[in-house]
Amino acid sequence: MTGSAPQQRSQAIPQAIEPCFWPVLALTAGAAGVVATSLFYLLSPPEAVLPFVPLDPTRAAAGALRGAATLHVAGLIGITSDVILASAALSLGAQASLEDNGDSRALGWMLIATATLVFIGVDTALGFVLSALAAQSSGAFLGVKIFTNTLFALGTFGFGLGGIVLLTPYIRGRVQGLGGTAWPALVFAVVSALAGAGTLLGFDLHNFVGLGIGGGAIAFVLVGLRLLRPARP
Repeated sequence: MTGSAPQQRSQAIPQAIEPCFWPVLALTAGAAGVVATSLFYLLSPPEAVLPFVPLDPTRAAAGALRGAATLHVAGLIGITSDVILASAALSLGAQASLEDNGDSRALGWMLIATATLVFIGVDTALGFVLSALAAQSSGAFLGVKIFTNTLFALGTFGFGLGGIVLLTPYIRGRVQGLGGTAWPALVFAVVSALAGAGTLLGFDLHNFVGLGIGGGAIAFVLVGLRLLRPARP
């Protein structure tokens, strides 16, 4: 009877498996790429980048023409970073799903991966399509811009929701490993989720959309760096 007590206690306290090195490195690199992407978008006309509500097609097209160079660089970095980040999140989600902890980390990683895949469409349109359509005065510009704005808001919501689901076990103390990086990441996740949902519902929250994604990317760079550190007792 006495010999089984320590075993029961060890089973009652979930032990997280230390994340594999390469997926965590990819997470850090992908998030850093999103930070760089956000900086180039910041240098571009906001009307061309962010999901303004209501959309002004004339200003958006003019912005796409003025910011063609920075939009292209942002899109190029963005699609590359999105692939890396999505792959990392899928790998980390698969690892978390193998742990018998009963927490939400696997779902959180999968939501982040799905949202990042959505952003491949956003970065492709912003970096390679919209400026070309604006230069040709194409009537397709409006439809593509509306589609891009919708994906932007949806991806932002998914990223934020995934961050909340992922980080909740760390905030509640059920899983260790992120230290003080969990709280700022959670704040930006909440901003992203609310801003994305609000934009989809028709509210003009474009500044908060940009803040949520840019700030969230910085926070996940810190999360990745924290996970790269050796586990400490």
